[in-house]
Amino acid sequence: MNFTAHGKLLLTGEYAITQSARGIAMPTSFGQHLSVESHQGPEHVLWEALDHENKQWFTAGFDFEGRVLHSSSAAMAEKLQGFLALVRNSNAWNAPVRVQTKVDFPRLWGLGTSSTLCALLAQWAEVDALSYRKLHGGSGYDLACAQASGAISYALVDGEPEVFSVQLPEVLQSVVFVYRGAKQQTDSSLQLVGRKPFSLAQCQEISQLSKAFLQANTLDELESIIEQHELLIANHLGLERAIEGPFKGIRGQVKSLGGWGGDFVMITRFEENRQWLEANGFNAIIPFETMAL
Repeated sequence: MNFTAHGKLLLTGEYAITQSARGIAMPTSFGQHLSVESHQGPEHVLWEALDHENKQWFTAGFDFEGRVLHSSSAAMAEKLQGFLALVRNSNAWNAPVRVQTKVDFPRLWGLGTSSTLCALLAQWAEVDALSYRKLHGGSGYDLACAQASGAISYALVDGEPEVFSVQLPEVLQSVVFVYRGAKQQTDSSLQLVGRKPFSLAQCQEISQLSKAFLQANTLDELESIIEQHELLIANHLGLERAIEGPFKGIRGQVKSLGGWGGDFVMITRFEENRQWLEANGFNAIIPFETMAL
């Protein structure tokens, strides 16, 4: 059996999407794959994880009760043990298996190593990935992206996910995604918004900006929406905007995606900024058409 799940980028609504704000998210062409085959050996589940270069970065064995028999990383085995609890109540757990996973992207890119794994396990267990939202943590938009075929509008309504398929504006064809060189931990972002929750009025404003984002017809309109969105998040959480920090000097606008301070940003006017980016050591630059599913 073979399964595939898509990575994710949160284009609008970061932090506040964990409350009632609506955000726009995009599944990526980069994802993670899982294969399952029968296995004969002392383990009930023999697990092997490969990186984007086909190099093994983790291996472990589990017994029928889900206990760890051996592993190359105790911390990773414990985390995986929690994820495998999702499968143990399904028919997928009945027979001994060898499981192999492979990511299409460097794991430090922050495109959803954990969310894609959770979605893959949901496919294996034949359940909806969003049913694992509370165990996985966060809003669940990343789980929705993992099984989406295109961009989505996502919000928690009365605490439950509400997901719509949306069409991204044509103007996004001109943007690029730039890796900042550091991974941002999801737990840190959740802790920050937990200490500084958004008001209902702020969530409504972010939802309106998400709607306007989808309706942007020109680059100037898009950049105006990005600036408003960045200022709202920065002022409330006390964070530095990317365009005021490592990307100071960029022409156009820089939009942080997901937790600020790491992973990817979205930059407008790439051709005007190409030399600046190269001169400042930003070498992982991915065009929209390459990143988007």
